[in-house]
Amino acid sequence: MAPKIIQYSEQACPMLNGTAETYREGGVSRSHPALRTCADPDCRRCAAGFGQRGPERTASAAPDWDAWMLPLDAYQLRRDGRKILGISLDLAPLRIRRILVSPERESALRMIAALADLGR
Repeated sequence: MAPKIIQYSEQACPMLNGTAETYREGGVSRSHPALRTCADPDCRRCAAGFGQRGPERTASAAPDWDAWMLPLDAYQLRRDGRKILGISLDLAPLRIRRILVSPERESALRMIAALADLGR
């Protein structure tokens, strides 16, 4: 049985439950108060880059989604001085469960299977 967080994600996320095949056209952050820039040119918050976004995934296709089952003590925080870079995992996952396969991957997997059949 899947952990509750995975069950919730599969039910609530439009990408994982199959009701959306692409990211939305316009991001929520454009109108979200926490990410909007203000009109004050001396605002420290805006000068620090809050409200700025990197490249958006607007309307791009859904990627593959997997659930990785890992023991909690396997996570190690990666740092560069005081800056947190992400996590490092020293061991293979206990289990990987495929949740969503993108159409591009499905097509590639069919092509690989067809090529394998030709070689037999």
